[in-house]
Amino acid sequence: MLWQFYYLLIKICAYFKPAVRQVFNRGGRVETSDLTRLAQAVDQLIRRNAELKQQYAALKQAQHDWQEERAQLINKNEVARQKVEAMIFRLKALERDS
Repeated sequence: MLWQFYYLLIKICAYFKPAVRQVFNRGGRVETSDLTRLAQAVDQLIRRNAELKQQYAALKQAQHDWQEERAQLINKNEVARQKVEAMIFRLKALERDS
């Protein structure tokens, strides 16, 4: 997810590279349209960052859920294994007694 943010940042930098050149070619004067585009790009970055935070939180929750489920399944598996071992022990004992 962080790579998506960096990718977007790189795209924005590439987008503004010509604009920065124009500013320097105009003697350093910054026009309103340049600032507007920069503000829009920053707003887009902020929105994307919020989206990524939400996705990250959802993924962390999903990870917690499946880890909890995994722990429960491991526990159930251990209980089942112990029951099977107890049955085998009882069957062997019955076999010896007969």
